[in-house]
Amino acid sequence: MKAIQKRSNGKSKDIAAPLLDLTNRLAAAIPRLASPTLARAVTHLLVAALLRAYQHGARAARRAVEARGSIDPDELARRAELSRERARATDHSVRLFLQHVHKLYELSGASQTFVRLLRRYPLSVLREAEQVLAQRLLADHLEPIRCRATYYAAVVRKCFEHYQARRRQNRQDRETLAAIERANAKHQASEAQFRQHPSHWLRAGLERLACQWQSNLHRLQYGGEGLGMATTRNAIAYLVRMYGNAAYDVAHGVMHDFRLTYLDRLGPDGVAAVLRIPERILSNLAPTRNCPPNSAPAMLLAAGKKPRPPPPFPLRSQAARRGRSSQLARVARATGLRPENS
Repeated sequence: MKAIQKRSNGKSKDIAAPLLDLTNRLAAAIPRLASPTLARAVTHLLVAALLRAYQHGARAARRAVEARGSIDPDELARRAELSRERARATDHSVRLFLQHVHKLYELSGASQTFVRLLRRYPLSVLREAEQVLAQRLLADHLEPIRCRATYYAAVVRKCFEHYQARRRQNRQDRETLAAIERANAKHQASEAQFRQHPSHWLRAGLERLACQWQSNLHRLQYGGEGLGMATTRNAIAYLVRMYGNAAYDVAHGVMHDFRLTYLDRLGPDGVAAVLRIPERILSNLAPTRNCPPNSAPAMLLAAGKKPRPPPPFPLRSQAARRGRSSQLARVARATGLRPENS
C-alpha cells in the first residue's frame, strides 16, 4: 500500500483537489461542518477511494497490455478507429430506419422524439418489431390499434427481451462448448501422460476405485463398476500390450505400493476389495509371449563340412550283396572249398 501511495501521490492530489475545494466551500457556507474530526474522516475516505481506484486501474491496464500482446500500438489505434466508424454507421442506420418507420406507418408524435426513445435498441430488434407491426396492421379481423407508436414501442421491448434471451443462451452454449473443449484437452493431456508412465495410469485407476469404498457397508459402491474399473482395465491392457509378461510384475508392484499407502485409510477389507478387481482383470488376460514363435535358435551350428548322406535304397542293396560275395570268397579260399551260387 505504501508503494501505491508513493506512485499515486501526485495524481491523487490532482484528482482530490476539486473535491477538497468543494468540501471547503461547504464548510464555509455551513459553519457546523467546519469540524477537524469531520475533515479528517472525509479526507481519509476520499484518499482511500482514490488509492483503490488507482490500484484497480493499474491492474486493468496490466491486463490490457497482456491481452494486447505483441500488437503494434498503431494497429490498435486503427482497429479502434474502425470500431468507432462501425458504431457511428450503426447508429446512423438505426436513425434512418426509425424515421422510415415513423413516416411509413404514420405514427403519432414527433419523429425526433420517436427516434430518441428507440435508438438504443439493436437494428435487428427494430426490424423484427416492424414486421410484427406490419402483420398486425394487415389483420382486418382484429380491432384497430389506438396508438401505433406506443404499440410499436411495446413490441420493440418484447422483441428485445427475446433477443437478450437468445444472446444469453448463445453465451451459455459457447461457455459450455469451451468447457467441453478444455475438458477434452485436459483428458488428452492426461492420456498422453499416462501412456508415458503406465504405472501412474494403473495407480490412478486404483485411487478412483478407493473412492468407491463404503466403510459402513464394507463394500465398493456399485460393485466397483464405474470410472475406476474402466481406468484400471485400460491401464492393465496397455501394460500387457507394451511389456508382455513383465506387465504382471509391474502391476503387482503398483498394487503393493497402493496397499502400503491406503492400508490406514481403507483398512484391510477396503484394500482387499480394491485389489481384487485388478487381480481378476489380470487373471482373465491370456499371457503373451515375449519372443516370436518362429525365432531363430540362439545356439550356433557346427562348423566344418556337413556329413555325407547315406546312399539310396537300390545302391544300398547292391553294396550289401557285393559285401556278402566277397565274404564267401574269403571263406572258400581259407577252407579250400568252392562256394555255391546262392
